[in-house]
Formats: sequence, structure tokens, C-alpha cells
Amino acid sequence: MASIQSKTGKHGKKTFYVVASALGKHRWIKAGTKHQATILKKQIEAMREDERLEKLGISSMELNIETFFAQFLEYTKLHTSANTYKRYRAVIDLFLAYLKLYQKQKRSLSQIKSETIEHYQAKRLSSIEIKKLAVGEKNGNHRTHHLPKPQTVNFELGVLRSAFLWAKKREYITIVPNSNDPHLT
Repeated sequence: MASIQSKTGKHGKKTFYVVASALGKHRWIKAGTKHQATILKKQIEAMREDERLEKLGISSMELNIETFFAQFLEYTKLHTSANTYKRYRAVIDLFLAYLKLYQKQKRSLSQIKSETIEHYQAKRLSSIEIKKLAVGEKNGNHRTHHLPKPQTVNFELGVLRSAFLWAKKREYITIVPNSNDPHLT
């Protein structure tokens, strides 16, 4: 979260800084001596997330959920096989369809909580409306939609968890939402 770095000036004098990161941005805060840097680092790490962002001068951006998933799919396209990308894209389409049907007010990544994932899981297991909206009516043998098997929903939850872990790694979110149902995860 924060580290202590030093720079040596023109005259050979060391100045210590605390380097703090938040939301993918880094800030160097001049502390002076190593002792002062250690104290400042502890103070920054003890702050709440919103206080830390304010101290660092970083605005807490609300990343749009569709923008986030587009970034995640671009990453997936570069780092997985074509079939894996296709499966991940299908899961993301299902989740976005769910949000359009049942959670219209949730537009940013930070609004997705564990309760949202649990509600998605319940709706996915009991309703074919999400699949109809995500896939649409295609010609061929896709005309009939069936409820998914629990293992299918479990796979979808795994893909969503991967996406949210990716978001946490990039500091878009601070907590990874997940489903707590022991039967499916």
C-alpha cells in the first residue's frame, strides 16, 4: 500500500519519501528524514480509504460497469484462448442482462456487492428471462431456453469472481463481492 523511498540530491543529501498508491495511481509525499517517513507511512496506512484518497489528492472515480467489463474482456482476449474468451464474454453478457432486468440502478463497479451476486445466482437458477435477454432469439436449436444447471451457474460465478479479483488487483475496488452459498461455490 505504501513504501518508503529515498532520493539523493545534488549535494549527496538523502531525502525520504512515502510512496502511496490508490486506484492505480502513485503519489510521492516528501517526508524528510527516514524517521519522519516511517511515521507518515503509518499514518497513511491507518487512514480510511476515503481519507487516504483525499490526502493523496486522488478522486474516487466511479468506473462504469460496462466499461469495466469491456476492459476485462480485452485483457481476457489477450491472455486466454479464443474459446475461453468466448465463454467469458457469454457470462459477462448474462450478468449485464441481469443488471438491466433486475438492478437498473447499479451502473458503477463499486455498487456491485455480495448481495448483488447472490441475487444474480438466485435469479439465474430460477428464471430464463436473463438468458433470453442476453442471447436473444436466434435461429436454430437455441429457440428453447432451459434453466441452467447449478454447475453452470457455479462456472459463471467463478468468471465473475475472476473479473472482480482482476478489478481489485488494479485497485478499481477494495472488496471482492462473492456469493456465499456453500452449495454452489
